[in-house]
Amino acid sequence: DGYWDKGMPYLDAIRILIIPDTDVRIALLRTAEVELVYPPEVSPSHIPMIERSPGLRLERRQGVATAMLQFNIVKPPYDSKALRLGIAHAIDRDKFIQAAVPGIAQPAFTAIGTGWGYNPDLKPVKFDLGKSREYMAQAGYATKGARIPIGCASGGQWLQWCEIFQAILADAGIQTDVVLIQEGDYWLLDKGFRGRVGFGPTRFALRVEPDLMLRYMAHSQGSHPLEMRWPRNAELDGLIDEAATIYDVPKAKLLYDKIQKIVAEEALYAFVAWADRLAAMSKGVQGFVFYPDTW
Repeated sequence: DGYWDKGMPYLDAIRILIIPDTDVRIALLRTAEVELVYPPEVSPSHIPMIERSPGLRLERRQGVATAMLQFNIVKPPYDSKALRLGIAHAIDRDKFIQAAVPGIAQPAFTAIGTGWGYNPDLKPVKFDLGKSREYMAQAGYATKGARIPIGCASGGQWLQWCEIFQAILADAGIQTDVVLIQEGDYWLLDKGFRGRVGFGPTRFALRVEPDLMLRYMAHSQGSHPLEMRWPRNAELDGLIDEAATIYDVPKAKLLYDKIQKIVAEEALYAFVAWADRLAAMSKGVQGFVFYPDTW
């Protein structure tokens, strides 16, 4: 009664449930045992069911999740830039989207898929089997063919994604040996795919300021490079640091385009899809705000 903002809050309480199974979450929403399933816990397969349910509604934030393959560039064999580029050029992005996220994604070629840091014309590394084979040959896989390990989380959509990537790479002549990793450990450095294997699927949520995302992903003092002890790329670090000091958006955008081009061409990541995030809820839910980073 004594809350500082008069008339607020209008809820007596909020109860947050951690429900690992995606289908169970949606089932509980349909039976009104929960009122909101927050992203990224709604998958494309649920869309028709939610849209047919008279008491539910779906909200969407376009292009805010970047699906990608991530490399630990100091862990063999992924310390080979040629191997990383061979893999990046072997990814048929349309085939991945059709199998994994139909109707809610578009092919990705850089880190950022929406907002002022997004440039739809920037496509530095595209699906090209000819280039893939050239780079694989440079990496020493010309005659014996490529057989490489890939880390896979042991459950949910991550295992599905891994199976799809396996099939796409096999079409390009690259065989992958799956290393299953418990889902709870998958993103840890030593126990997860980056430390144990050096390669695997992951996803980044958009940050509203390009510096927050690109510094985290690619600056030598950012979180991921620092964890994996990447060698310093002076050009990349310098551009990221310079862009953060420029408050004229069109001028900063030119630098962020250049940064994203370098990240793709160095194959620090193989960008695959810019996906929408979905939130499903009861039509009685009021005041829901879909923040771009969905965190």
